[in-house]
Amino acid sequence: MKCHRYWPEPTQGTEQSIKCGNYSVNFKAQDVLATYVVRTFVLQEQSSGQEREVIQFAYTGWPDHGVPATTTEMINFRHRVKVEHLKRKGPMLTHCSAGVGRTGTFIGLDSFLDNALLCQRAPILSIVEQMRNSRNFMVQSPIQFVFLYVACLDGLERIKKTTDKVGWLVGSWGGQVGLEKV
Repeated sequence: MKCHRYWPEPTQGTEQSIKCGNYSVNFKAQDVLATYVVRTFVLQEQSSGQEREVIQFAYTGWPDHGVPATTTEMINFRHRVKVEHLKRKGPMLTHCSAGVGRTGTFIGLDSFLDNALLCQRAPILSIVEQMRNSRNFMVQSPIQFVFLYVACLDGLERIKKTTDKVGWLVGSWGGQVGLEKV
């Protein structure tokens, strides 16, 4: 494991709670799916007793070297994350082992599709450049760039099937998703 496991997993014989300073992370539930796991925790501040439920989505279908075989699972994963995030208050935290390659690819896809739903044109290269202004190496490898472009195109196609919001986007871009600089 490249990322330190900061959560309890009782299915592996560990405790149901992990203490981190003034906080405890308490395991509540887990749903294991083909390409991702959804875990629910209760984060508790020890001094005040204040609690907050935290949902963790762990995408397990991304190989260590390379990218997922298709974009479908990643687009489905993003949809599930968005649906859950809209139900809750607070920010969304995204990370991977190094915090740049897979994280950047997911954030890039999410940003692109959010802009498309708002009928705003946001070329993928501009999104990646903006992310890299905050953190170097976001979308780290050429194959991740290709995957991101294909996922964005496939995501647009999916949105197009379910809403008329992006019809003008696909038409005005001539079917391109900011591919002019690839």
